[in-house]
Amino acid sequence: MFNRIACVVNPAAGSGRLGETIEHIRRIFLSKGVRLSVEESRSAAHATQSARELASEHEVVVAVGGDGTVNHVVNGLVGSNAALAVIPTGSGNDFASLLGMPKERELACDAILHGK
Repeated sequence: MFNRIACVVNPAAGSGRLGETIEHIRRIFLSKGVRLSVEESRSAAHATQSARELASEHEVVVAVGGDGTVNHVVNGLVGSNAALAVIPTGSGNDFASLLGMPKERELACDAILHGK
């Protein structure tokens, strides 16, 4: 199980209604004893830079958003040892669907915690 997880959040994903989702994700991870960092991206470049910086201190960096967010986060993880995870909150979520990532927040967090 992972102990240090960071989330890079696209605040525009899910029609901009992510506040409640982020708090739910935070509660789930914190209840499992995870040290969690959350960074809201301000732009594509900021999401990439945030992922790069968070990867140096966290085992997993989670893209919370859609396919665009995943793309920006994965670019920031290139060359790091951090694993990529996805909590799908965008409109398409093709990448998360391809991986079989559940759309339900609790199931997605559980899959991330256990490296699935």
